[in-house]
Parts: sequence; structure tokens; C-alpha cells
Amino acid sequence: MSNEDKAAAAAAVEIRDVWADNLDAEIAMIREIVDDFPFVAMDTEFPGIAIRPLGVFKCFADSNYHVLRANVDLLHLIQLGLTFTNGAGLLPTSSWGRPIVWQFNFREFDVENDISNPESIELLTKSGIDFIKNREFGVDAKRFAELLMSSGVVLNHSVSWVTFHCPYDFGYLLKILTCRMLPETREEFHQLVKIFFPVLYDIKHLMRFSNYLHGGLNKLAEQLAVERIDYIPNPIALQSPGHLLSLSFKNPACCIDTVLCKFSLLVFSSADVDVHPVLEDSTCRNHNQIIWAFTEIEQDIFIGFLLAKSSILTWHT
Repeated sequence: MSNEDKAAAAAAVEIRDVWADNLDAEIAMIREIVDDFPFVAMDTEFPGIAIRPLGVFKCFADSNYHVLRANVDLLHLIQLGLTFTNGAGLLPTSSWGRPIVWQFNFREFDVENDISNPESIELLTKSGIDFIKNREFGVDAKRFAELLMSSGVVLNHSVSWVTFHCPYDFGYLLKILTCRMLPETREEFHQLVKIFFPVLYDIKHLMRFSNYLHGGLNKLAEQLAVERIDYIPNPIALQSPGHLLSLSFKNPACCIDTVLCKFSLLVFSSADVDVHPVLEDSTCRNHNQIIWAFTEIEQDIFIGFLLAKSSILTWHT
């Protein structure tokens, strides 16, 4: 794809920045489209891992959870990106016909006074996040929770969530949605995730069942021959079976380097799959095999992803 084609494709998709003054209208739009676009790719931006509590834990997974809990309880969500697709991988469109994705900017984090990881803040600043603007015009997290709870996006078995290494993402969302600190134990956290996000596909987890895929999101994109670009391809291309796309937005949380969106197109061909992989400590059972069609050339290579149908949540760090 030439630079000109990339620029044209990027212009086709509208990134809807959500602030305090348009929050109600944007959630109302999401409420209208979620039934027709029930596959949600999600990513968050937060102030990094700032503290690591000391202690003796029964297992490595418990240690991981206590680090997560300490940081999520102390820190604040900065940005949330949501991308909705339908079974054909198409995005919802605005009233004037442009495909749309959402980026929520939150006001609670104070870069001047709140604890944070300096490296994370530096990276987010370079990525274009305006912390001062967020504080002045950002979404109030409590109001966001009120609206999201009645939107049909959470607490809904008809909605499938697609993430990559998601414990912190769901930790921050649960803190906002419940208006409480995270539960004391990993098991209680599991239960909350299952209640609010009953159908969940974590790509990092699914990679464990492949002999070919490994590494982080960038490595996964490389292995699947997905070009990482700073533009958004026209989702109309998704109508071609086996077509790979990559979405990478100018602001980091506006989602999911769209390896995730690609997966949301490809994985949901089996209506009876109910997967809850989030936190890792146990062996998954009762696997259901699904064929993942990537490119036409690599279609046969990436067969054999096993989706865990048990209710066991798995933690990966």
C-alpha cells in the first residue's frame, strides 16, 4: 500500500474523541449500534506500573494480581479506545457514512500530582496525549460508568470482547464500573470479570495454543504479515475473506493495533464458543478448535487455535 493509499484509507475512518460535553451523545450512539456490531476490541492507557507491593504469595499468579490491584486502586485510567465490528468485520458508520471508532479521554489523572511511571508518561506524551486538556475537558469516570452500565456493552452475553493481555484493561474498567477498589483476591476478580464481560477472547491467551505464534502484539503482527502503519485501512477491504488489515491510530488508546480488530472479524465463526480467558494460573480444559483464516497463503498454517470453553480464567504476564 502506497503512502497515498494509506492516507486516503485513514481519512475514511473517523476517530470520535469523547469528552465531557459529548459523552452522553456518543454513548447513545454506541447503545444504538452494539446489537449490530457486537464484537468489541478494546485497549486502555494508564500511568504505567508505579508500585510493586512486597509480600509472600501462594503462587506467581497471586503476586501478579496484587501488583495489578495495588496499581489500579491507586492510579487512574487516562484513555479508553473501543472499536465495534460486526460478523463481517465492518465498522459502524456515522450519519454521513464514515466508519467510526471511539476514544474516551478521562479527567481523573493529574500528571502534576498523581503517582505514575515516568517512562509511561513520557511515552504517552510523545504519543500525543494532552494531560492538561484531559483534566479540563475529560470525561468524568463516574458518569461514564452510569452510561456504560445501561448501554448494552457490558453484562451482555451477546457481546464478545477482544483484547491482548487484558488484566489491567479490565481492572481499570471494573474499578470504574463498580465504583470500588478491586477485590482482595484473584478469585473474586475472576468472578467480576465473568459477570461484566461474560464472553472474552484474549489473543495473548489464545496464542498459547498455537505452535507458530509468540511474543507481543508487534511480534504477532509481524508473524501474521500484518503491516504496522499509522493509518487506518478502509474496512470495506474486510469483505474479502482472508484479508489482513492493520489499524494503528494516532493516539495510543484509540485501539488495538488492529490485529485485535482483525481477530474480531475472523474468530467469531462459531456461535457456540463461550470463552473466558483472562487470568492465568490453571490448565485450560474442554478446548474447541476453530480455524483462523489469515491471508490466503498462510491460511493453512494457522489452523489449530484452541479456544478454552471452560469457565477457568487464566492469567498471563
